[in-house]
Amino acid sequence: MRKYTKNPFNCAVVRTVHYIGGKWKPIILIRLIDGPVRFGKLTVQVPDISRKILTQQLSWTLAKS
Repeated sequence: MRKYTKNPFNCAVVRTVHYIGGKWKPIILIRLIDGPVRFGKLTVQVPDISRKILTQQLSWTLAKS
């Protein structure tokens, strides 16, 4: 029988899904996986995202890393 923990954030999978969850974060992280990308190039690579949302997502990602 499995033992369940009261705090789900002790699980690496739960922490990862929480970190990359959302509509844009996985798409942005895929673009950044090979290294740094300039903001202007990132806006071209992800054309459906607004500059405001992209800035917010990048700021959040930097704050959490």
